[in-house]
Amino acid sequence: IVLGSIEPTDYPILFSGLKKYYSNGQATLEEKNHRIIVAPHEIDSRNLHKIYHNLKRIGFDTIYFSQKEKLEDSFVVIIDEVGILADLYRYADLAYVGSGFSDGIHSVLEPAVYNNAISFGPKYHIVDMAVSLADLRLATVIDSGDDFSLFLNLFDDKENLDKIHNSMQEYISKQKLASENLKNRDFAQIKSNG
Repeated sequence: IVLGSIEPTDYPILFSGLKKYYSNGQATLEEKNHRIIVAPHEIDSRNLHKIYHNLKRIGFDTIYFSQKEKLEDSFVVIIDEVGILADLYRYADLAYVGSGFSDGIHSVLEPAVYNNAISFGPKYHIVDMAVSLADLRLATVIDSGDDFSLFLNLFDDKENLDKIHNSMQEYISKQKLASENLKNRDFAQIKSNG
């Protein structure tokens, strides 16, 4: 799972959900063979330490992305570099898009393009695609740590997770086709007016 562009308002929900789902911390994570990538919106040292200590409190062995020599054997990585989040979604099955408990969520396009099952907080109405995904039940709105823990249960329901991945792929293909048709129509209109 990728926790992308998360902010301090997301932390209580995410960390309580992780604690509930991975009840024995690192042992449960390793038993399930899951990886968690945490990409905070702000990577200042104070924020990174706050995330690190919250994950430690849950019982996770956590490293920073800049510790490249340890990446291969790690299960929990905090991204401490800018500009790589969009590419990280390709390695995930599930994604949480941050800021849904403050000003409003960030882009859902990046995880959608990689067919992730997506979740976010309740302030998602500023992003049209998020509204569409929530309406189609391709995204889960998270209001509590219990909600986030339930979202993580998708890992244990391969059939439903596969269905979401396939539906997301179909949704993205339709968006791309609609965009291309609109662009072609606009070009034809300009040409005929030209």
